[in-house]
Amino acid sequence: MADQPKCKKFRLCTEEDESSTSNASSQDESVRSPSSSDSETSHEIDSNADSIDSEFNVNVEFSGCSIKDTDSYALQNFLDSLFLGCNFDTNDLAMLISSQANIGSVVISSGDDDNDDENYRDIFAFITALNMANGENVIDEIRVWCLNNCSDQEVSLKMNKILSSYSVYMLLCERFLDIPPAIGLNLYDTLMKDLKTENMKFDYYLLILKTFSANDRDAKGFEFAYPECELLFNKAELAYHVKMQDISSTSVNEMIQYCSVVMISTKEFETAINDMRAPYRI
Repeated sequence: MADQPKCKKFRLCTEEDESSTSNASSQDESVRSPSSSDSETSHEIDSNADSIDSEFNVNVEFSGCSIKDTDSYALQNFLDSLFLGCNFDTNDLAMLISSQANIGSVVISSGDDDNDDENYRDIFAFITALNMANGENVIDEIRVWCLNNCSDQEVSLKMNKILSSYSVYMLLCERFLDIPPAIGLNLYDTLMKDLKTENMKFDYYLLILKTFSANDRDAKGFEFAYPECELLFNKAELAYHVKMQDISSTSVNEMIQYCSVVMISTKEFETAINDMRAPYRI
């Protein structure tokens, strides 16, 4: 097995941090370099959020770091939840994600990266970007899935044209439902830094966003699993919803799960990320 790159730990800035950091130096950044000696941010998870019925809170100290090849099992669990009922191999997709440690990050509990079990760690969130033209079978299958599940012929033709004529990276960003939006924003920032460091330039992001609806015939009834994703959806050049496998075990508060397929230019993506900072205090 190839040596893993050094863990790129970074500070996770959440909304609660604002009061304690308002007097900090203007040079302070929400995303730290691997050499940063700052302590990790403590964040309280509300265990009563969304589909969790517990009546207690759990304090978890988060840290963000590089993806390891041993993270593939945990990543697959997120992918299985996102791509419900899809025929492509989420194990292959998880292996592909974990093979490019320089692009993307995971969120773990602080100290988990140094535990005794080198083959597994609990992951609360992850982000990655994959080249849609890399020739991998699972990527080709996702491309076909996106095109085949678009009911609007005009949108489908435009999607196919963008995928065929431009450089496109698929961005996947998943987390537990009770992890706050501020964590997601830190992951987006870190990914953009990774892409800049690797000198990766492309035209579009293809986003696959987890979405729910109580009425699949009412377009206004869609609710994003992660609230900040609505800003990305609204900046899209094209977007549509795909109904996922309808089984009772996948419902959240009796809502139907969808994937929102979003094609957004890199410029509009960066604009959307900047627009998120005010409501989520980043």
